Amino acid sequence: MNLDIMLDFANKASDIIANKIVPNTDIIMVVLLIVCGLYYSFLTRFVQFRMLSSVFKILTEKNEGHTKEHISPFQALMISTASRVGIG
Repeated sequence: MNLDIMLDFANKASDIIANKIVPNTDIIMVVLLIVCGLYYSFLTRFVQFRMLSSVFKILTEKNEGHTKEHISPFQALMISTASRVGIG
């Protein structure tokens, strides 16, 4: 019961903020995301494109001489990507 009251309050509060206090929040968020993405791309000198060849090089490496205790190059790349991207 208390959870329902809290959820109703949260929904009403978010509706008030989204529609009355700051209208067009979806447009503002899209613009902010694009601006931030461009800013960080210029700041890192477009690392996502510069290092793309390294990604494919790592993905195509052979798994020679590794035992079951070692991780594959693909697994290492995915772990690295997950640590940078994060959850969600």
